[in-house]
Amino acid sequence: KESFEINTQRDWISGRLSYLDQPLGLVVEDVNRYRNIPIRIGDKALQEIPVTMSLRVDQTDQFISGLEATQPIRAEHDSHGVTLLPKDRD
Repeated sequence: KESFEINTQRDWISGRLSYLDQPLGLVVEDVNRYRNIPIRIGDKALQEIPVTMSLRVDQTDQFISGLEATQPIRAEHDSHGVTLLPKDRD
């Protein structure tokens, strides 16, 4: 864990965000600091999904597509931002 924390600090200095098994709610909160258009979690059940990911701070749209590709999540885009929802929700 210590080496991950050191790498996380190094990543942050170089403009990267890295997460190891962090709850989606915390990751979204962090990523939103680097976005003009916010990401919202539309279902509380998604808050605790563990996320392991590394991205550049200028690639937050790729964060959303990465979640859709690797998690049971879909993103709905509207004029107010992006809402993350379970894939099986209609």
